[in-house]
Amino acid sequence: MFKVGSVFIPVTNLERSAKWYETHFHVKPIEQWEGGAGYYFPDSAVQLGLIEVRSSQPSSFTDRQGGQNTYFNLIANDISSVHTQLTENGLHVSEIRDFGGMNYFDCEDPDGNILSIIEEVPGSPFHSDQVDKLPKAE
Repeated sequence: MFKVGSVFIPVTNLERSAKWYETHFHVKPIEQWEGGAGYYFPDSAVQLGLIEVRSSQPSSFTDRQGGQNTYFNLIANDISSVHTQLTENGLHVSEIRDFGGMNYFDCEDPDGNILSIIEEVPGSPFHSDQVDKLPKAE
């Protein structure tokens, strides 16, 4: 009945951020409008919207244990390769970590927005193959 259509990210400089996301995350433009731009990921139905704001805004939240969490994540097929590529391109990235059947690392965009990059681990209950087996709404 529902699916995620778009993820929106607040940016303070639309032109700079557009180039950054196109370069590092290979998004392709759909359309630009006053104060924003829409993109698509070539291998995903979910779209990305960059929305220009006057000042940086949080793109993560604090959980009840005091840890930081992002509102969304991006799936990479080969997390080690992506981590190496982003590191070599000079991005600020964390180490790859294991989170109970999911490998991930975080990186920051030019506005300090935290982007969580994950790799689905076969056998994990969160792997898309496992989720596809769960009952669907009628």
